[in-house]
Amino acid sequence: MRVPDMIDIRICYHGDQRITGITVSGHAGYERCGKDIVCAGVSALAIGVANGLQRHRGKLVSVNISEDRLSIETDKDVVDEVVSVLLQTLADGLEQIQDNYPKSVRIEYVHAEGNSYD
Repeated sequence: MRVPDMIDIRICYHGDQRITGITVSGHAGYERCGKDIVCAGVSALAIGVANGLQRHRGKLVSVNISEDRLSIETDKDVVDEVVSVLLQTLADGLEQIQDNYPKSVRIEYVHAEGNSYD
């Protein structure tokens, strides 16, 4: 469920714990537009990793970016070491931001089998 003024992040795992997708949506509402350090931090991490994946593994990942949503997806059968490391690095950074700003960022973890947990 979408919470107003909160960044929602969904991290999808395959059974072997490899991340196969990350979706970031919404706005933190921590501060006014242009001054929101939470949105800026999340955006910088997510866009940086998305750009790196597109540049170095463009055929293995699908990246979609719109005004308030970014999604990175890959097929579980084509996750190589570079994709895995970059997705895990993004997840680690997002988790650190959530730890520091829990009222502004919510992460949901979803296994490929459809089970989710927070």
